Amino acid sequence: MSDHSFASDAQSQTARLDSLTTDEFLTLVGQRIRYHRTAERMSRKRLAEVSGVSERYLAQLEAGQGNMSIALLRKVTGAIGLPLNVLLADLDAGRETAETVEAEDALA
Repeated sequence: MSDHSFASDAQSQTARLDSLTTDEFLTLVGQRIRYHRTAERMSRKRLAEVSGVSERYLAQLEAGQGNMSIALLRKVTGAIGLPLNVLLADLDAGRETAETVEAEDALA
């Protein structure tokens, strides 16, 4: 792969990230956290215990409310075994994940 192709891919990724509003971005991140937490069969209470982040904060994070620090987000992703860069790397997959979570919630 040439450096030019890599630069084009990076620019494309950034363009997708930049196209999200802050609310859309926070919602997407929250939905992906919830998806991976439930995939690990981990309750929010257990995630709070393992990560050292309060259940209230986790509820806000998963709901896409408020603003999150990178340090706390790193604690949460580490506790569910999800590297931070993976959480934010593929926004198209994240949108699919968010849609899947919403569909599952509607069925529950």
